[in-house]
Amino acid sequence: SYIQIIVLLLTILLTEIELHKHFDKNGNLRTGKKIVEGKMMADKIMVNQDGRKAIQKLADLRQSLKTAKMMVWQGRFMQFSEEGMEFTNCVSNVASTCPELDLVHYQEILKENGIEWTPISLHEADISQLDLQCVMALILGAVRIERFCEGVLQDFWEEGDIDLWLGRLQDLLSR
Repeated sequence: SYIQIIVLLLTILLTEIELHKHFDKNGNLRTGKKIVEGKMMADKIMVNQDGRKAIQKLADLRQSLKTAKMMVWQGRFMQFSEEGMEFTNCVSNVASTCPELDLVHYQEILKENGIEWTPISLHEADISQLDLQCVMALILGAVRIERFCEGVLQDFWEEGDIDLWLGRLQDLLSR
């Protein structure tokens, strides 16, 4: 009957969707390890020289952001301060300069590390064991969530989250 065929097709489709979650865009099984030029890298992701410079520039903002505001009031609305614009531009630059980090899929990266793409989950994330890719996904997620929750980036800054995340970036870069 038609109902049985529809049920069968839906079952196949749902199975395909579930299987897709376990494979990356190249068809490789996701194991929590990154594949770099055919080599498995468990805790380090190799980035190109331009990417490393972009990440270092972002991490170096940590000191200047300690005494600055991320957002300022412009009439009745908040907008990025000069330092806030520099921060968001650096984050975007890292995302575009480091294709090996696959930050286009930042929400999936966060999910694979047990972090939801919500302000509360980003704030509560234990970053002490996160790798470079996930820390960058977390920072990018925070910048992107600002589009939907105005002022949340300022909250992350005031709560010390951005300083913590940039500190983790500095730690990872110093290894």
